[in-house]
Amino acid sequence: FTTPELSTTTTYTVVASNPGCGEGTPVTVTATVSPALVAPQVDNVSICAGATATFTVSNPVEGQTYTWKSNGATVETGTTFTTPELSTTTTYTVVASNTGCGEGTPVTVTATVNQPTTGIDTQVACDSYTWIDGVTYTESTNTPTHTLTNAAGCDSVVTLNLTINKSTTG
Repeated sequence: FTTPELSTTTTYTVVASNPGCGEGTPVTVTATVSPALVAPQVDNVSICAGATATFTVSNPVEGQTYTWKSNGATVETGTTFTTPELSTTTTYTVVASNTGCGEGTPVTVTATVNQPTTGIDTQVACDSYTWIDGVTYTESTNTPTHTLTNAAGCDSVVTLNLTINKSTTG
């Protein structure tokens, strides 16, 4: 017996019979329909070097399992995956599966790692200079640093290279 196309789990009763011998004991058979796999939707993530990235399936489907992989090896199972601390841009895959349909098509996600920046602020001043850190310097120095945020949202460490020229009085 071949069922018609099914969209829900359906139960059938089967009875064997033989002319002249009657019918056998009814047997119930259930055709279980597993929902079709839905590809996971996951946004890529940008982080600063040394941070972790967290990926989340935004369209989870009940009954589906989500397996996160790195270079083909399983690293986590669930709707959310947090990477270890990263220093370089790294890709992962996530694949949906269920008991009846196996695995779906892997979806690739990327943790883009942005790097911190550094810079030197060279200044020449007469007698004193007040820098971005709010400190007024009266001597030449090249050691003060101040941390800002760069365009990628990561640290930008600026070092002051200051030359103080002393004014002379007559």
